Amino acid sequence: MNSTGLGPADTLPAQGSGARPGRNLQVLPDSVDWRALGKVTSVKDQGNCGACWAYAAAAAIESAYLIARPSVSAADVDMSEQQLVSCVNAANGNWTSRGCDGGWSDEAINYSVSTPLLTEARYPNTPGAPRCRANLVRTSPAGTFVRLATGASRVPPGSELSLMQAVALQPVVVYFSVSPEFHAGGLYTGGGCTNLVNHA
Repeated sequence: MNSTGLGPADTLPAQGSGARPGRNLQVLPDSVDWRALGKVTSVKDQGNCGACWAYAAAAAIESAYLIARPSVSAADVDMSEQQLVSCVNAANGNWTSRGCDGGWSDEAINYSVSTPLLTEARYPNTPGAPRCRANLVRTSPAGTFVRLATGASRVPPGSELSLMQAVALQPVVVYFSVSPEFHAGGLYTGGGCTNLVNHA
């Protein structure tokens, strides 16, 4: 099992795999704190499942939903990471993600364009990566899911300006390198970072 949960071999899928170039802002704000604006949901624990990619994607989708619907509170938004772990899976179609053995957030976000992402209450977390419950997805009533209008965009590696532009629009998924020691809490300031990414 991939202990952190990024994709197989920790190499990013090709740019043509569904990720699109992001929008550019001509004028950047001096700062933006999406947490203070109430557009970031609570931190969740992926447990022993290497699905950081799904948790990061669900959090980005939750934030996009909150930005699009200003009257909704972050406490009221909880999308299903389990649906992403189980359904955005190499066993279920044209995905490279492998459930609890790693995956890519852009695949999960792009899945949520074509398939409704259910709430955690409707599609609850189950240990491991059980089979996709596609029938539940197809038969869910309004109010128990969101569907994205657009898919994932990719920020060019090493482009701080592009990253600032993306963050000015909404919270983003970031891949980074962590050391083998597990982090207990707070800000991660691990040394020895490399260009190889293994966590989202």
